[in-house]
Amino acid sequence: MKLAPSLLGVLTGLLLAVVHVPGNAERNAQPFCCKVTGCAMLLGLCTYIVEFQWHWLYTPDCNSGGIRHRWLSLLDCAGMVILGLYCAVKRHPTSGYVYDALWCVYGFSATSLLYIAMDIYMECDWQDLSQLTAALALTTEAVLFGWVARLFQVRMQSAGDDSLTSSNAWVYTMVITFQGNVELVLIESFVRRDFRAFVVLHIASIAFKMMFLVIWISYTCLMVRSLCHSSRVLRLERRRTRGVARQQAHWATRIVRMEIVVSLLIGLTTFATWLVAVSFSIADMCCISDEETARWWGRVRTLLHRCDVMVNAVGVALLSGVLWRAPLPQANDLVKVEERSRIRSGSSFSYLEDSHEYGAKAAELAGRGFHLHSLLDFWGLLLEGAVMPGFCPERSTTCDVVRGAIIPLSRTGTRGFALSSKWNRGEALVPQHMVTHAWSNTFANLSAAIVADALGQETYGDLVQRLGTKTGLAGIVSELPAEKLDSTYWVCAFSINQHATICHSFGPSPANTAGDAWLAWDRKTRDSVTGERYPLCSCLEPKTSHDFVACEVNKFDSTMFLLTRKVAGVAQVVVVDPHFDVLYRAWCVAEIVEGNILGIPARIAVFSKDAVDENYERLLLLDVRDCEASVQRDKDMILSKIADVDVFNLRLQQLVFSAQGLFGGWLDGIERSKHVAAIVKRSTLSLEMAQKSMPMICCFRGSLGSDSESVSSESDASCSSV
Repeated sequence: MKLAPSLLGVLTGLLLAVVHVPGNAERNAQPFCCKVTGCAMLLGLCTYIVEFQWHWLYTPDCNSGGIRHRWLSLLDCAGMVILGLYCAVKRHPTSGYVYDALWCVYGFSATSLLYIAMDIYMECDWQDLSQLTAALALTTEAVLFGWVARLFQVRMQSAGDDSLTSSNAWVYTMVITFQGNVELVLIESFVRRDFRAFVVLHIASIAFKMMFLVIWISYTCLMVRSLCHSSRVLRLERRRTRGVARQQAHWATRIVRMEIVVSLLIGLTTFATWLVAVSFSIADMCCISDEETARWWGRVRTLLHRCDVMVNAVGVALLSGVLWRAPLPQANDLVKVEERSRIRSGSSFSYLEDSHEYGAKAAELAGRGFHLHSLLDFWGLLLEGAVMPGFCPERSTTCDVVRGAIIPLSRTGTRGFALSSKWNRGEALVPQHMVTHAWSNTFANLSAAIVADALGQETYGDLVQRLGTKTGLAGIVSELPAEKLDSTYWVCAFSINQHATICHSFGPSPANTAGDAWLAWDRKTRDSVTGERYPLCSCLEPKTSHDFVACEVNKFDSTMFLLTRKVAGVAQVVVVDPHFDVLYRAWCVAEIVEGNILGIPARIAVFSKDAVDENYERLLLLDVRDCEASVQRDKDMILSKIADVDVFNLRLQQLVFSAQGLFGGWLDGIERSKHVAAIVKRSTLSLEMAQKSMPMICCFRGSLGSDSESVSSESDASCSSV
């Protein structure tokens, strides 16, 4: 029957593995009253245990020296209480990863208390309670080790590591050897009188401990090596880049360095604890240590063990992002410069003060917004094929839709209007959002990006597939709340009267019909799906392209200026095509410039997060001076309005990279690792491309080192603040 307390302790400890399994779905935040109650219970229990050690046992029946390791227990209790209380009151996301990490933290706190209770029971010679508590503490620690190993595995998988550190077999082997050691330790304590059985179990225990040591140190080395590789890549990336890319590399470097330190500390403390345990077991079996030496090694083992439990708890809290998180990359260095830029460049491009007629036309344009449900109804007509028979959701560009559907639908008799005006029955509708996009992008991408903006999403790739079918369209409409369907947008394709600008011609063709310029012009006159030339409109609507006052395509700046006056919280949505060509179109950049000057908040909508990575090298060199325009004077006019081109380029980069959420909200450990992995991945690809053009890597590093001294001051300021 003497095995009963230990067996009960083992079964109770294993029950913890049933109560909670890592990898559960996201949890809701706990009510404040529950947190207060839990904190009070933890504080009260620890206070009672500490007081118990120092006062209650000073009785004639007990050891006058008090409980052994009581100073160590006091420090252990204090550390666990501080950590537990901090994690309880600290604001954190309700993600499954953080939830699992908190289970580990509180589990280690409970384990520490169990070991302290075990010392108390042993000192009081309460054998049954000491056996039960020892078995419960050891088994609980084994379960917690499995949880920690699982958290490490998830972390490496989220970082895209395909090595042994992220394999299930590796984790299961460590957990089994750890649990096996625990069970052998418990059984050994009951067979000491049977020398033969004791020796056999002792040898098996030593073998298990050594097996665990080899596996654990190998696992730690592999993990640290992987993290060090990421750190080296990020260090090179910081040297060769600037602006937002450098900020991100700096942020990721801090995260990786923290993970290296945590991995080393957990790995070394666990290794040292088990190494001392192996040495102690060998010495005990060989009877090569006297009682005083054994007592000294026992103190060392206890100290290392308690430190290991504490380090594991703190390390898990750090990796989860609850205990510490590196400040997200900021661009505070741009703010003051942008303020100066706005003062230098004036309030806007607007010519409102030049002409009353000019202002009236701009005001008319500012009232040509449309509801989102109108766009979705129009999309339904395209899918039916009645308006534009050659329409293909996957291939038809916005230019195709303007020529094949918008222009025909917006004509009434011999007159032509903006399609948004027909949708609104001639009534003015001031938009809440102004959309910047390139006509070369597919119309499906444009529509999906607007829907994604209404849904609060930064990527629209998934919505493109759904919009391609009537069923998917109906599903999107049903998902959008009524207030979102009524949200208003301004898109040039719908909000400008195409009959007053382009419906009647394709513009002058180049004289040389055999040159590349003519081929490019001819390509723009044909449907990208059918290859047929666009039909021209024969309406009698007056063409105003050469009339400065009546023209509608030259007033985007004044229109945006008016929107800031009329609409509180007006926003700009920049729809980025998969190749990011929109950021190299002069008029699109001009709209971004104007929004930047007016202080209109801009949101980037990208096809996917992978699109940012695939165009990373190009985005590093993003420069508004490289934008393209059909007419050089348009480009010159746009550039003349930018007070500080370098600052504006940095702002463009910030808008683009923010699509990955780095400038967004709170990140838990897994999301943080995913962001770091994405930065490391694209940095690696970028460095490989750079190295291919260099004969020697040392030359490449040398050039980076020399260039790093001349990196822009704005990047240094931002990085120093992180």
